[in-house]
Amino acid sequence: MSRRSSADGLAETLSSLPGQSREALTRQYRELYESDPPKRMSRPLLALAIGYRLQEAALGSLKPAVRRSLLSGPSSVSVESGPGTVLIREWHGQFHRVTVHPNEVEYSGQRYRSLSEVARLITGQRRNGPAFFGLRGGAAHVE
Repeated sequence: MSRRSSADGLAETLSSLPGQSREALTRQYRELYESDPPKRMSRPLLALAIGYRLQEAALGSLKPAVRRSLLSGPSSVSVESGPGTVLIREWHGQFHRVTVHPNEVEYSGQRYRSLSEVARLITGQRRNGPAFFGLRGGAAHVE
């Protein structure tokens, strides 16, 4: 299997996690972590934990210096979001995926002028789109 098809398979697996039942997620968690998940772990957090472990297995774990940096708290690192960047944001247990294009962004098959427009659609409130999607402050996952 090529590296590209392997990455596509991982992306497909990760995107399927939020739609799986709690029972299916619990089985996967047990296989990956060799223990039961914490009793009060929410289904969305269970999906994230499984996704992290799957990515770690496929792509390798964080280097010790990066791990220390993340554990030390918030930083002022900004994320570059050029064309082709995919932003994933969890909001109220639902994952939202936005693809950045040269002069617009795509969300749910529609094109919008800004991340702020998409953030407003998702939340129902006026929001700073870059901040909402983690480009300032770290709320989102970037592919």
